[in-house]
Amino acid sequence: MASACSPTSRGFTSLIRSQKLTLWGPPYQMARLSPGSSPSSSKPPIHILGLGNLGCLFAHALATLPSPPPTTLLFHRPTQLEEWEHAGRQMTITTNGTPSSSSGYAVEVIQPPSRPVHNGFSSQSEEIIQHLILTTKTTHTLKALASIKQRLNASSTILFTQNGMGTIEQATAHLFPDPSTRPSYLACITSHGIYSTSSFRSVHAGFGTVAIGPVRPLDPPKPQVSYLQQEILQCSILASTPVPANDLFILQIEKLIINAMINPLTFIFRLHNGELFPRLAILSLMRLLLSEAHAVITSLPQLQNQGNGRERLEVERLEKAVLEVARKTARNKSSMFQDGEKGRETEIACINGWLVDRGRERGARSHQMAVDLEAFLKSRSILR
Repeated sequence: MASACSPTSRGFTSLIRSQKLTLWGPPYQMARLSPGSSPSSSKPPIHILGLGNLGCLFAHALATLPSPPPTTLLFHRPTQLEEWEHAGRQMTITTNGTPSSSSGYAVEVIQPPSRPVHNGFSSQSEEIIQHLILTTKTTHTLKALASIKQRLNASSTILFTQNGMGTIEQATAHLFPDPSTRPSYLACITSHGIYSTSSFRSVHAGFGTVAIGPVRPLDPPKPQVSYLQQEILQCSILASTPVPANDLFILQIEKLIINAMINPLTFIFRLHNGELFPRLAILSLMRLLLSEAHAVITSLPQLQNQGNGRERLEVERLEKAVLEVARKTARNKSSMFQDGEKGRETEIACINGWLVDRGRERGARSHQMAVDLEAFLKSRSILR
């Protein structure tokens, strides 16, 4: 299945060669922090790529620590710099009607070298990025990483925050195939509810948690991995908890299943989350999807020797979790529904599509049907 989660090696080679990073000069490199905070010069800097709702929440959480690390925002298009200026070079997160702003971020703009340079600033940065928080949407992750690949090496750590599965494996295969130069990986699962009101301004509508840990067991943990994880764990806004690699994989599977049951159905039937399962026909369809998904995940080699993990992924428990999430987010439109309405690429290939890829020998027909129907609806522009 061709998808954003299954790129061709040739396509990524040309993409990597075509991208360079332009560092914008003063006055955009550093602004002062809000009163009461200043970046600790003794701490290594943290870069954030992907400044949607989740990226803004992570940036703000780090900036409002008592001793915040230097934080650099990586802009993927020049117009983001104009939006940043319009926002007063501040990140604003509103919680329970009360806005909280942070500043003091360094900014860099990633752009092809053929584009004109803003105000004459044109220094090509080759500085290695030691700590990267990657908060792009799943469909944009590999392209985003390719644009800064030359600045990542074995001393770097990447924190992946994306929905779905398979992105890390694709990054390894197409961008970091050499183990000797491959960055270390962290991943996290977040349940925070956030929506945007404008660029760099978001509402933290639903308090959740963040589970963070290594993608693979580390023995012993590398210092740079521990540093990035500890900085995240200190952010009270994020309510983070460290988890070992095996537990993190179970959590990723749980979230994948919940997203695979809710997101495509909201898009296909044009319903909010809470409107789905009171309809018996949709509830029956969800149970069919869940039955197929359960057959696929219980055959995964990673779960064969995990008794507790397999118990957590029983059909009855997963159905209860799906219904509970739909109830708690009853007024929400799923991100897939929102993307589909606007004609944007959705993350279905990395959610239901991942289940299809893993379950071909088991005949995951319903998930393939969901993937095909989502593509059909987009091609016919039914929701416009």
